[in-house]
Amino acid sequence: MAVSDLKVRSLRDENMEASLVLCRESIMHATHYSREQRQAWAAFDDDDWGARLTQQRSWGAFGAGDVLLGVASWRTGDSDEAW
Repeated sequence: MAVSDLKVRSLRDENMEASLVLCRESIMHATHYSREQRQAWAAFDDDDWGARLTQQRSWGAFGAGDVLLGVASWRTGDSDEAW
């Protein structure tokens, strides 16, 4: 897939479940953390993370068939945060 085949747009409500799955799978495959660290981090609360994605500026990279391939989210204010 070429970069030109990607579409980047803000996440929609219907993308939340796929976003949470992608985030959790990314955490579990991060080899620079211990297994225990990955398990603890991947045990995030879906409602909490879904709310964060909704309240922050959250974007997704989508491939063919509108398949979600990546997520970026950030907020600015008292404490800037990006992931």
